[in-house]
Amino acid sequence: MLAFVFEHVVAYWRLYLVPIIVTLVSTMFIFLGLAAQEYADQSASYSAQALLTSADVNVHNSDLPGRDFLTQVEQLPTVNEAYSATPLWGSVMSSSGSAQVKIGSIPPKSFRNEDFYKGSYPTNPDEIALPVAIARALDITVGDRLILTIPCLNTHGITKEVVVRGLYSYSPLNESFDSLFNAISGMDMRDLWEKTAGQQPIAKSVIRVTKQENVGIEEFKDSLLDIPGTVVVTREQAYEQHLRHINAYISNLRGAGHGILLLPALGSLSALYFAGRKILHSRTGDYRILISLGATQSHIFLLALLQLLLVGILSITAGMLVGHILGKLLHLLIQFIPGYHFLSPYYRPSAFAGIQTMLIMLTTLCLAAISGAWHTAGSPLFLVRPPAKKTQIFIRATRWFAGIVLMTTLLVFSALASRHVQNIDSWSSYTDALALLGVALLVFGSLVAHLYATRLFRRLLTRTQNPLALFLSANPGTKPDVFHHALFSSRLVVLGVAMLVIVLTTYSSSSYSVNHSANKVSPYDITVTADENSPSGISDSVISTISSYPGVDSFLPVTHATLSLTNRYTDLESTDMRVRAVDPDQAQAYFSPSEHADIPVPGTIFVPRDVMSHLGLTAGDSLEFMADDGSLVLFSVKTASSPWVVMDLSDLGLLSSAPVVDEVWVRATESQHSDLSKYFVKFRSSLISKQLSEPFRVDTGVSYDVLTSAERANWIIPLLSLLIFYGLIASLIAQLATTTYHHEHHRDNTRLLLSLGVSTTRLERSYIIENLGYVCIHIIIGALLGLSSMPLLWFYLLGSHYHEDLFIPFISIGMLVGLLLFFTLAFVFIRTNYQRRIIPYDKYLDVTYP
Repeated sequence: MLAFVFEHVVAYWRLYLVPIIVTLVSTMFIFLGLAAQEYADQSASYSAQALLTSADVNVHNSDLPGRDFLTQVEQLPTVNEAYSATPLWGSVMSSSGSAQVKIGSIPPKSFRNEDFYKGSYPTNPDEIALPVAIARALDITVGDRLILTIPCLNTHGITKEVVVRGLYSYSPLNESFDSLFNAISGMDMRDLWEKTAGQQPIAKSVIRVTKQENVGIEEFKDSLLDIPGTVVVTREQAYEQHLRHINAYISNLRGAGHGILLLPALGSLSALYFAGRKILHSRTGDYRILISLGATQSHIFLLALLQLLLVGILSITAGMLVGHILGKLLHLLIQFIPGYHFLSPYYRPSAFAGIQTMLIMLTTLCLAAISGAWHTAGSPLFLVRPPAKKTQIFIRATRWFAGIVLMTTLLVFSALASRHVQNIDSWSSYTDALALLGVALLVFGSLVAHLYATRLFRRLLTRTQNPLALFLSANPGTKPDVFHHALFSSRLVVLGVAMLVIVLTTYSSSSYSVNHSANKVSPYDITVTADENSPSGISDSVISTISSYPGVDSFLPVTHATLSLTNRYTDLESTDMRVRAVDPDQAQAYFSPSEHADIPVPGTIFVPRDVMSHLGLTAGDSLEFMADDGSLVLFSVKTASSPWVVMDLSDLGLLSSAPVVDEVWVRATESQHSDLSKYFVKFRSSLISKQLSEPFRVDTGVSYDVLTSAERANWIIPLLSLLIFYGLIASLIAQLATTTYHHEHHRDNTRLLLSLGVSTTRLERSYIIENLGYVCIHIIIGALLGLSSMPLLWFYLLGSHYHEDLFIPFISIGMLVGLLLFFTLAFVFIRTNYQRRIIPYDKYLDVTYP
């Protein structure tokens, strides 16, 4: 029996090439994915341990001023060494952008846990070390120069040029937002901190403390707890906190990871099913001989099943071997990424990962093999009674329903995995259910449109006297060649294109959303702010100097105020609200129409969605503010596009007596953006020299690329796109294999057309037109399905707040369509020329039949 199987493999090895490659690659992907998840789990405890320093405890205090608390800790007789990691906020600027960072001092050697990717800790006041993510966003490396600004120091802050001494990172498994925006300066930041922010309590930032050698840990903790308001965190507690956060991060990634690994399984299912049927069809003559010798339908079914299973099992084994070797190579490459110090140095995939891979691929192989073998063991080898009409209708309805559910699930999953910030547990409202139902209805409509578009294209080919389509349409028995044999693979092509469109659109919209947030968080290039609680604010002379400085494109004075409001529509008591007030005319001149800015209107207040939800408000409701004289002023509520509460400056004058300008936003001309750091230094120096007696501070905004680095590691996007594209190509090959030139179903028609004098050029052109037309239909319907589903996915299931965030990447989608069409043309052209060399045209007429 094994000889019967393998002699066909040797004789017809070309038929087995595609299923072997697809099975091997799919097995490799799945094994690598499961092994990577195991490696992340193994690295969790190692990463948590590496995040710890040699400090015996970490302490903080929310009651005492930071300077006093640190002094009291250092004076305890049980303390050996104490280090305050409390930094000062500042900005770093390069010619490529700017970032706001927390700048700390160089930690003592025993308290260091940064993993330096390049360089080392700074050694003098003119040096600085930055996180790798910030350095990449600012397009700098070790040795480059930056502009460092700390606005809270002295009267006008300090600005100096510093050299990047090192680039460091923390654990890739740590999703801490703050760790991305730390910086280490060579200056004595503790002295600066004590002079400025030392009166603020040490709450989130901690003091790392080591005990004397002869002191027990409990005695040490008790001595620290004697300071009122002190909270002590031991090494064991810190380790548990790090481990809990890392495990939560890994668990969040595991759901998307498991879903991604189903994509190669689906691609291999399609390729194995259609390639397997082609393989078994080539053995029809052998099966007829066995039937004549007495073989039953069960024998033929088992032989056909064995034919596919043995080859598939060998491919799965080879794929796991290749995956294991490739995993070792990838682990070596991981050593060159930032933060490898926090990952496990050992790569040891367990047997369970291999067993899971085998179960997934064997299930896929069995589904494809059983379906192909069952089809081969049926008609025309054996007389099979067709099912009843009601049974056929039920089977078709079940297939359609299962297809709709599967496609809807994968479309929603691709959007969630691309966004990777949405928790599906928050889907509780009826609008979310209606959005899911809407996506399912769009899938159903696309399937119906795909079916009718395919039929319409076939009729169009017939009317144009296309040779191949003429014979296919004239013989009703050939209709299953497209509508049944290739329908599943063509739907997978539609699904693959739709998923790629959703991934591209979701990623582009997410990036556009970050850009939108950057413009809303810091809608300026430079900001001039007054000291907090300054009674005079920014004077008119400073504003005049700003407006007249060369290179200033526009400026906007902004007034801050804290107002007391009473919500008439809820039971909430009076609430304080931080408000920004601007002049409408100045705001109109400052913002461009494309920014969708909140231009204030008299009698109206713009409130962010989060604040509206907290207060129980909707657009159109009213808010009552209490003025300084005790009177109530009513305002209409509108939804803000920025994270700030915005109102008209004249309305603020009704509520607060003598409002002052607290901040001035400045935008430079486009020509200055090529090197904004140089312009910032000149602008600041000129403003301070002309207004030396005025107290103000000059700072910069946050560039878009820097905010992007604050998002989680975006490794899902390329991996998801790769696997979807892999499944799409596998399905496309399966689709083209059913209609490609010299397919066994078409060879009789080809011989007849050649005998009637049809030229080979026209015949080849007809096949190209047919294949390209079908692929165009699949791609167009898939792209339309993805684009039409995006509003429902983006606004409801992904929870986007702002309509202008939905960005359609038409160029990327066009490149995807062009790439698929080019692949189709190349596949058909190569396959046609290859078959022409194997079977010359003049031999078609000399074929004898057994």
